Amino acid sequence: MVVLGRKALLLIISLIPGIVLSDTATIDTWPVFKIGFHVNSFPDLTLSDSKHTLDFLTEELGKFSKLKVSNIAYSDIRKMRDDFQLGVFNFVILPPLTIIKHYNTELLRGGINATASNHSLDALQLITRKNSGIDSISALQGKRVSLLENGSFSEFYLETLVSRISNIEMSHFFSNIDKQKKSQRLIFKLFFNQTDAIVVYRSQCSLAIEMNPQIGKEFQVIKQLENIPRGIGFFHKDVSEKIREYIILQVLKFQDSVRGQQLLEILKADQFKRSYLSDLQAVNDLFFDNRHTK
Repeated sequence: MVVLGRKALLLIISLIPGIVLSDTATIDTWPVFKIGFHVNSFPDLTLSDSKHTLDFLTEELGKFSKLKVSNIAYSDIRKMRDDFQLGVFNFVILPPLTIIKHYNTELLRGGINATASNHSLDALQLITRKNSGIDSISALQGKRVSLLENGSFSEFYLETLVSRISNIEMSHFFSNIDKQKKSQRLIFKLFFNQTDAIVVYRSQCSLAIEMNPQIGKEFQVIKQLENIPRGIGFFHKDVSEKIREYIILQVLKFQDSVRGQQLLEILKADQFKRSYLSDLQAVNDLFFDNRHTK
């Protein structure tokens, strides 16, 4: 009697009319999508928000498509980097500056990015009130400025702008540096003249203006850094191109589902798009500019 191999047996069963393979019969062959993220790295998301968002993605995307999805939360960025290098997880989500500072980009391959306002990338803006007389960085000396509490990139950008025109430390250049948990809170503070300048992403300001057009009449952008991803995801280079492409296509399909739309709403994004290493270029240039001016 001939003993059939498991794969041959499964193939024969799948061809018999009325017989359907269950998910449990093939789940061991599903591609692994294991996400690593840093809990302190995302502006506008609290620690619990970021964890719940990734748990939501893990559960719902896993249901939607044939992927074994999981996530690992890290508080130690160095431990996270080391685990990524060792292959403990195969997809990293981080703000771009953190990637530039801590990761070897040669280990990265294109992935996925959540974008807003139909732009592939966002812009970081330094905004003041119109008719305030604050039309340049130098005019901000001795003034109040407000930033996101978890917005290390906003602070880094502002520090670079100050260092281009002055040898004074940023903490002494401004009369007060105030930090808020949400971009909307920053926008309201400037609108009600409780601060002199804010640093926010264009997409967040555009959303506020849609809700209250008067904000657009009161604000002016005095500096802007274009082509900046708010947060971005990349695969490890050891994930095959075939599997990367399959996972990306599943995520792009998922965004059109009810749960996918709910996830985008949580992320305050309009859609998922492909990410490329070239998306890091503007942040990389700013990083070296900062080092040079210092």
